[in-house]
Amino acid sequence: MDALIRTVLLAAAILSSGLLAGVFFAFSCAINPAMRRVGDEVYVRSVRAVNTAILNGWFLSIFVGTPLLAIAAAIVAPAGAAKIWAIAGLACAIVAFVVTAAINVPLNNRLDAASTRTANEYADARGSFERRWNSAHYVRTVASIAAAVSLTVALIV
Repeated sequence: MDALIRTVLLAAAILSSGLLAGVFFAFSCAINPAMRRVGDEVYVRSVRAVNTAILNGWFLSIFVGTPLLAIAAAIVAPAGAAKIWAIAGLACAIVAFVVTAAINVPLNNRLDAASTRTANEYADARGSFERRWNSAHYVRTVASIAAAVSLTVALIV
């Protein structure tokens, strides 16, 4: 495989995984801590608004593109240490994708569908969502960062 194609695919996988890690990291460092400070109704309404806004072509292309680019990078990486690091990056990208698809998205959907006509219903909706969503979110954040780091190492070894 041509070295230029290998480099471009690894660089694209690094960029994509870095962008995804950055989104998740921003949530971990700023958005989630801020959301802990608001009341139940504001929390639920805000999370619902984010859930709607994030379903756009830009985010979805990075979310879906990251594991696909990591697959391509792992396939074209040269044998040896670069291949091992690329496969590690792929594994981490898959973990982030699967955690999001299997845990975070269903929780988002459940929160969107929750009845919220009263203060108690807002509290219940938040209570059945926040802790579980954040726990899964931290896993996908670490996995995304690890993917970006591993793919970067694959490029430079």
